[in-house]
Amino acid sequence: MLPNVEPRMCPRYIYKNLKKVFPHQSEMKSLFWKVAESYTIAEYEENMENVKSYDICLYEAIVERKQRTAI
Repeated sequence: MLPNVEPRMCPRYIYKNLKKVFPHQSEMKSLFWKVAESYTIAEYEENMENVKSYDICLYEAIVERKQRTAI
């Protein structure tokens, strides 16, 4: 019906699934939501770099999730 609309997953559910994989990461919630709420590409990239410097495995999980939701 809407051929130009990009499918997306709800960030709340993505966070919920990440929390299961990384249960004891104290800063994960704030870092994830900063990424999810990024308004510009530069802000997104800066927030992703913050995630990467915090935990490379968390960064890779977020990147992998993004690739699976894109068409």
